[in-house]
Amino acid sequence: MTDAFIGPLITATAILISATIAIAIAVYNYKWATNEARKRATFEHINSKNWNSDYLKAKIVYLAALNAGDPNIIVKSAISHQEGSTNDDDGLSLASATRLILNDYETLFIAIEGGILDVNIVKSWHKNTIIKDYQSTKSYIDWVRNHTGNQSIFEVFERNALKWMAA
Repeated sequence: MTDAFIGPLITATAILISATIAIAIAVYNYKWATNEARKRATFEHINSKNWNSDYLKAKIVYLAALNAGDPNIIVKSAISHQEGSTNDDDGLSLASATRLILNDYETLFIAIEGGILDVNIVKSWHKNTIIKDYQSTKSYIDWVRNHTGNQSIFEVFERNALKWMAA
């Protein structure tokens, strides 16, 4: 081989190696930045509930009802709400409070499945609460599905809650 052939070959090889390293670094940085953004978004989502007065009011109504000890209280409230009665002092029925909480869980899991929120952070902060809330609201979810004829209501929440229960 002549020097005229080896020189350009070495240059081309060096360029390929440099380009490969640059691409690998860019991919690593992109994945790292995406992961950090997902963690930040997850924290902000979880923390925002601490300041949302509608969510806090719904959680108070919901927890007070669960502490009353009647496992069918949410379905009873939904039936009463449908008939136009049973709001608490703040004008929020238990059925409305439960629906707000379940909608929040549904959007939470849609965001997790879409890669927007970090499942590990959510699981470490909320796993037991989500499982307990699923168990407490299962009869309500079934009632809503039967009442509306829509079997996909709260489907993403239910699928993930069941997965977390099995893990």
